[in-house]
Amino acid sequence: MVSAYIFLRGHNLPGGGFIAGLVTSIAFILQYMAHGTAWINGRFDVNYRKIIASGIGISLFTGVGSWFFDKPFLTTWFDYFDIPFVGKTELASAIAFDLGVYLTVVGATLMILASLGNMTADTQKKEVNI
Repeated sequence: MVSAYIFLRGHNLPGGGFIAGLVTSIAFILQYMAHGTAWINGRFDVNYRKIIASGIGISLFTGVGSWFFDKPFLTTWFDYFDIPFVGKTELASAIAFDLGVYLTVVGATLMILASLGNMTADTQKKEVNI
């Protein structure tokens, strides 16, 4: 919930995709620390490279999308909308860019963490066999 809050307020206040991605990654890091890599890999089998690639693709598409409206690369657009139960709020196209950054950060951080965890597990197996 904290990550979602930081993500959604990011285009107007401090926060956004990068910080929200780090907060989400911290939640997974705590799971890795609490249960180990074998427990996580059995329950959360995800291809981190696909998450990173989709994040980069969304960010790139957001930037290129402004060219269709004869605007410079990464130009943002916003308008105010009346959303039921929320009220009048501003929605910006920058949130799509933030989503791409979020996915890239989460994917990269978890890929690094999983790689380090596997290296540690391999080292422990070698020490036990010696």
